[in-house]
Amino acid sequence: MSEPSNKGVKQTILRCHGPCAHVPRHHGLQLISEPLDGWITMWNLDDSALYFKLLCETIPYAFTWGEKDREKREKIRAAIASKFPNEIPQARWWAFRLYAKKGGHNGYDVENIPKLIVDAFSGTLLRQDDSSFHQLELYADDKVGRVAMVQVRGEAFEGGDSRRIEIFGRRA
Repeated sequence: MSEPSNKGVKQTILRCHGPCAHVPRHHGLQLISEPLDGWITMWNLDDSALYFKLLCETIPYAFTWGEKDREKREKIRAAIASKFPNEIPQARWWAFRLYAKKGGHNGYDVENIPKLIVDAFSGTLLRQDDSSFHQLELYADDKVGRVAMVQVRGEAFEGGDSRRIEIFGRRA
């Protein structure tokens, strides 16, 4: 009996970056592979040759969308506004890395976490919401040509809600 062959098998490579004092990513491991199956790509948003980090901020809300969305978007905008850069570099497209903690909840849907954050920076919704934070506009709308990637992780834990928001631009 011959040994199984790994020929043609693509592996996702993980690398540990030492103690992760900040937001956990894949339990301290970071994806570093690029092409996978010829067309799917695993992005490393920390690659400063390809991406720049516009914002990294933790806010005291971990809202999910569904009701009172306008009010939730405005609370998110208000929490971010003073930390948002005055100069926004040109980007080919935008990406978000989000990490949410919801205290006392074991049953929220992780896929509902990014909607309000991504929408908070849309010019269309800033105008529709009659927002006071028009300086936060990153894109006219959040179609795939403007927002190409959202990475999200959520967890339930004992304590208050929080959400870490990281916004990256793909270098032009």
